[in-house]
Amino acid sequence: MRRNRAFTLIELLVVIAIIAILAAILFPVFAQAKAAAKRSAALSNVKQLGLASLMYASDNDDVFHPLVTWDGPGQPANVGGQPYQPWSWLVLPYMKTADLFADPLAPSLEATPTGWPATTYKSLVPQFGLNYVGVAPYSTASFPSLAAPRSQSALGSVASTVLMAAKFSNSEDNLGALGLYWWGAPMWTSPVAIDPPYCYNAPDYWCTDDWGSGGFYDATHLRGNVAAGAITGGVSMRGASDRTLSGGRATVVWTDGHATVSAPGSLARGTNWRPNIPSGDVQLTNVEEFVWDGL
Repeated sequence: MRRNRAFTLIELLVVIAIIAILAAILFPVFAQAKAAAKRSAALSNVKQLGLASLMYASDNDDVFHPLVTWDGPGQPANVGGQPYQPWSWLVLPYMKTADLFADPLAPSLEATPTGWPATTYKSLVPQFGLNYVGVAPYSTASFPSLAAPRSQSALGSVASTVLMAAKFSNSEDNLGALGLYWWGAPMWTSPVAIDPPYCYNAPDYWCTDDWGSGGFYDATHLRGNVAAGAITGGVSMRGASDRTLSGGRATVVWTDGHATVSAPGSLARGTNWRPNIPSGDVQLTNVEEFVWDGL
């Protein structure tokens, strides 16, 4: 008569131990694969936004869109009683879906406010921001003033001028779902912009603040969240776990349409920026290497 052999307790413990070891080995691999997939999706999204921006310019005598316009009709919202159209709304007709405004590496947006169409909401709070200082600057000589969008052909080097980069989610800032900082009706707003490492008079433009510690983004808007962009002008550095920004990378599209994953030091070249420098102490050191002003 054949007897069925059961597993002994020791055998079961050995099998469980082997499974635990394999899980410990494979889970980090799965996490890395998931992060890499999200990074690829983010790179694809920002590239599509860059191409939409270039198509807009192609239809407008080679001139880029402004950060925001303050006229109607057709505006998605009003700010301070003024009709408000951010760059994301202006390029939306060149895209198939507003889902491209989402950065897969960023935390989700706050819930869509009651009564707001999802497409409109996503357009008002994109997770990618425009380098308005480079492509549509505001001159200090005529403050407050409308932006003066540049043509692509007027830029010194389209392959080395930032067009857009991933930025903080509205779930990471200190405002509500549709909250924003704004600098007057003709000027810029915070939910759709990113700022350069050297902000003031670079050469002679208005912007929000330098990169660095203790400034507007760090102390107020993003409350020290370095991955969201607290010390990098709102440019998110996903993967950064502390204020050294070690491992942090930004998803960027350039004004010729190519997209990259860039380290913060690479984007800050031409300046003396470093993670621990106080905001306001950043200076230009080599104008030729600066990748934000387009000149």
